[in-house]
Amino acid sequence: MADDYSTPLSPDEQTQYQAWAKSIGKKPEMEEQDYDLPGFYKWLQANPQFSDPSGRGHMTDQFKKPTHPTFSDQSQYHGMNGEFGGSWSTTPDGKDLFTPGPSNLNYWGATGLQKYFDQYEPQNRLAIPDGY
Repeated sequence: MADDYSTPLSPDEQTQYQAWAKSIGKKPEMEEQDYDLPGFYKWLQANPQFSDPSGRGHMTDQFKKPTHPTFSDQSQYHGMNGEFGGSWSTTPDGKDLFTPGPSNLNYWGATGLQKYFDQYEPQNRLAIPDGY
């Protein structure tokens, strides 16, 4: 699956990408499993004004792969090869709410998603659909 969801880089781009990743503390060998980090790198070259409003090093959902716990309909890979992610919305009290889609539940299950949110997204809410 990884090759279907990874942006190819030329040898020169690969060298620059590795240096960039190291400079910001990213570990491509880990993060590329569920995020198209090379795709984000190329996108960032064209969008240098991007900054993470949360200040937590969060990148755009556009490059999340189907195996990412919060793979969403904002990903360029949503709908590709039958993979459908969840959706983000906002609760009345201003919290971000994630409703998982079929791919999230397939790869992570309700319990796995809840554990992920408890550990990595405690400021956000998770809405598991009935029946899971």
